[in-house]
Parts: sequence; C-alpha cells; structure tokens
Amino acid sequence: MAQGAYCGFEPAFFKEYDLDKKGVIMTGRDILMQALREKCLHQLMTSKYKDEGDLFFTFFGYLRTCFEDKPDFRSSEQPKSLNDCFDWSTVMIQGNEEVGYLNECVRESFTVPGDMSTDNKILREDRTWALSNQMRLHPAVTINNMTHTNSTGQDLALAICSAYREMPDECELSWKVQSFLDNSEYEGLRTPHNRDQ
Repeated sequence: MAQGAYCGFEPAFFKEYDLDKKGVIMTGRDILMQALREKCLHQLMTSKYKDEGDLFFTFFGYLRTCFEDKPDFRSSEQPKSLNDCFDWSTVMIQGNEEVGYLNECVRESFTVPGDMSTDNKILREDRTWALSNQMRLHPAVTINNMTHTNSTGQDLALAICSAYREMPDECELSWKVQSFLDNSEYEGLRTPHNRDQ
C-alpha cells in the first residue's frame, strides 16, 4: 500500500488468540485496510452520531467474539482472516445503512481516489501525529510517561481516566469501566470486552 510507505504491524490480538497456530493469515495490506475502515468508522461515529463510546467500542469486541475458540455468529468454522470476521458489505448504525460513507471515506483517503499505490492521507496524518508525539510504537498511548500498547481493556481505560484533572462523565460512570470485565449489556448494546491478561 502506498508503494510500501506504511507497514501493518501484527495486531496484539494475533498473539493473544494464538492465531498463527490456528492458520489465520493477515497481510500487512489487510491490517492497513482494516485500520482505514476503523478510522473512517470512528470519524462517522464522532461526526454524525456524536458517539465515541459504546457503539464504537462494541465494534472492537467483535474481534474477541470472532477469534474465540468457538465462533457462533458467522460460521461454524474458525475464521482465517479479518474478512471472515467483518462483513463490510453492510454497515448498519442505528438503523441507517452507512456502508457508502465508509467505502467513500476509505477510497477518498488515497491521493488518487481508490488507487492503493498512492499515498494515503489518513495513514500519513496518523504517522505524523505519532512521530510528533515521540510514539515509536504505534498504535500506543502515553499517559503519565508510561506507554500503553496493544490494549483496549480495563487497565488502559483506568489509565486514561486517571490522566484527567477533571474526569469526563464516562470515567465516573463505573458501568463503563466495568463493561470491560465481562460481556455486558447496557441499553441494548452488547459490550463483549474481557479483562486484559
């Protein structure tokens, strides 16, 4: 992608679920395309739906559901790629079909729209931001001079919350942090997060 300008590092969950032993194959291109879709999904959630919380993080919970030993929502076979986990042919959010927005966002992120051999503004901005914040391991977040990588669980949520002088409501509501412990349901949203190991 972009003639090798960007590298898709092996995701943290790859090792967590022993995916190499299960025959799962993820190319750097697969990982970068997934990252672009996730960035575009986040952009959509924050701009149109004004939601950076449960709906967006529920999406990440599907990785856990998909790569568990006995997946139960897509097929009876163990998934072998990210495409086996995510059906990007439809993206329903609050009853609205948003696949067109998502595809257009990814397509338009390339210098020449749709040409994956050209530079990508989302990946470029991400790299520029990481380098300007001295993040050599990316994605990562540095809180109080401590860098957290490959974690989206309770420990990271608590670290982020502890960095605020005045915590936002999301940090003060114990159910939001608690939802990282177990499969939980709140207002019809399933949040399948587990405690970091």
